[in-house]
Amino acid sequence: MSVGKLCVIPRETAGRGKLALVTFTWPDPISLAADVVTFVGIPVLVVTTLKFYREYRNEAAERKAIKGVTEDHLEFYDTRNKAVVDIVPLDRMAAFPRAGDVVFLPNVVYDGRIVAGGSYEVERLNFTFCRPEPETDEPRLLKVIALVHKSE
Repeated sequence: MSVGKLCVIPRETAGRGKLALVTFTWPDPISLAADVVTFVGIPVLVVTTLKFYREYRNEAAERKAIKGVTEDHLEFYDTRNKAVVDIVPLDRMAAFPRAGDVVFLPNVVYDGRIVAGGSYEVERLNFTFCRPEPETDEPRLLKVIALVHKSE
């Protein structure tokens, strides 16, 4: 709050046309509002800018992380044809097939002919985990590869 600001106001003193100094003793509402904005607004601005910068830096690091095409997926790999038959996201899986199970996979059409699909027998499952994250200290499941062959 500012009190007692000096201001030069032209005033006739005894008709001689001199300038006199006049003081205002009430608070100036504009400077009071500017003081409040300055004392509150600048620290808030600094803190908010730092938060946005940290969030941007974390998002940029996540975007730079290398992620494979089949990461977070269950991959069905045909051992006889040496080809991937199907890929299913892990979050859609309620349970994994076991060795000896027969799974029915959708047809894959390439150049007008069916190249994959039908019933496949699961030979075995390979689970791939990544290193533990520092904050959780638990390994994360990256992907599962189901080795299958066409059942007769």
